Amino acid sequence: MIGAQRALEMAEKALAVDGADEVEVTLYAECGGLTRFADSIIHQHTERSDAQIRVRVVTGKRSASASTNRLDDDAIARTGRRALEMARLSPPDDLFPGLPGDFGASRLSPAQEAERFDGATAAATPGWRADRVAEAVKAAGDRPVAGFFSTSADEVALANTNSVEYSLLLRDMDAIAAQLKKVASNNIPVLWRPLHEASGGWFWWGAKGATPFKALWRLLYNRLTTYHNLHNLIWAISNEDPNWYPGNDVVDIVGVDAYPSDIGDALSPNWMALRAQFNGVKLLALTEFGGVPDIERMQVFGVYWAYFACWEGSFLESMPAATLCTKTWLQSTCCVSALVNSSGIASNTGPAGGPPVLFRRMWIGPCCRACSCAFSCSPWGSVKSATRIRCVWPRSAGSSR
Repeated sequence: MIGAQRALEMAEKALAVDGADEVEVTLYAECGGLTRFADSIIHQHTERSDAQIRVRVVTGKRSASASTNRLDDDAIARTGRRALEMARLSPPDDLFPGLPGDFGASRLSPAQEAERFDGATAAATPGWRADRVAEAVKAAGDRPVAGFFSTSADEVALANTNSVEYSLLLRDMDAIAAQLKKVASNNIPVLWRPLHEASGGWFWWGAKGATPFKALWRLLYNRLTTYHNLHNLIWAISNEDPNWYPGNDVVDIVGVDAYPSDIGDALSPNWMALRAQFNGVKLLALTEFGGVPDIERMQVFGVYWAYFACWEGSFLESMPAATLCTKTWLQSTCCVSALVNSSGIASNTGPAGGPPVLFRRMWIGPCCRACSCAFSCSPWGSVKSATRIRCVWPRSAGSSR
């Protein structure tokens, strides 16, 4: 048995079909066994187990279905793509009303567990059935006995992009997109770090594990980029575990969130691990940092974070004096030749009088010897003190942009 929770998670995961308007997924699993006996002797002992996922995809007025009995992530994703390809080749059906919605289920009481399911029967083994045959033979005495014992259990899970939960998720994404479009209309790029620290498990978007998180990330990416046509977003992810990485095609910057005991730590082990993993394909950054990394120490260790975002406000102000995390120390640390800061830039505008970006208190240094990346802002200014991000890096082998 797959289990109700796992079956539903697999069905919901299969909903992530890039480019589809609507998706419906049905997972059907069955298991059981058969023991036949004649003349008081068992002559057939069988056990079966099977599962199948069926993905139905809608694009416009066209639809198609594909199925697989392989339940690994790659096979499920391929099945969705195959259904989409067939849907695009199918003739349109002008009378097709779309996939069903929740039929008012949100106004009904929650479904009750079926009382006819018996866990012991579902878990019956060949040995259990053989014992039942032995009991029947014993009860018959000297008379020959024939018959069979059969046990089975079925599971069905259904997921639909028109469900209440899915619709609410898209509604929230659309609300976010409405605000981001205001920024995009002014040609302002946004350093976008959604769904952060998922692998820690302390936020809802990471509570179900890596696979649902990656599906959610891709859903958000496609909703904002493809559906809402937002191309001013620079997608930054702050998960170091490669099992939680959704893919190079939906990530621009890979970040580390850290609060080391040494607030000037360059975090060279983290840098080396990520550099080995991505081999120059992605920018690497300290997306959230409890302090300010020592830039000169970074250069000595060969660590070139693209930028770092220092957690501000009461966190810094409450630090013991021994940490030296004072305003004077921060300003002196940020005034090094390898670091681009807000020097010479007006506090409420971008470069050359351009519009401000919706971020503050960030400093960015070079991410590697071959590229230049700058983000200028006033570390002690107001919410509107951030300035526009400027990123330039040469096209060369291994470059992602």
